[in-house]
Amino acid sequence: MTETKTNAANVCRICDTALDSAMPIESGTHPCEGAFSMCFYCGDVTVFRADLTLREATLSERRELARNLKLQGFRVLIVPKSVLGS
Repeated sequence: MTETKTNAANVCRICDTALDSAMPIESGTHPCEGAFSMCFYCGDVTVFRADLTLREATLSERRELARNLKLQGFRVLIVPKSVLGS
C-alpha cells in the first residue's frame, strides 16, 4: 500500500499522535474530502477536509462508520484490547 503525506498539523484528538500521513485500506485509493481517517495508535476515527486536515465526524458520518464493516474490522485489528474494553 502507498503512503500519502497529509497535513503536518494533524494531531489525534484522543492520543495526541502526529497524523501526517495516511495509508488506504483499499488499493488504488487516497485521502480525499469526506474520507474517514483512523489513528493507528488509538483507533479514533476522523474525517478529511479538502486540504487533508482532519475534523471530528458528524452524527450521520458516525452512523455511516458504524455500518462500514471493512473499517470496523480494521479498527479491531489495530486498537489495543484495553481500549475496546476486553
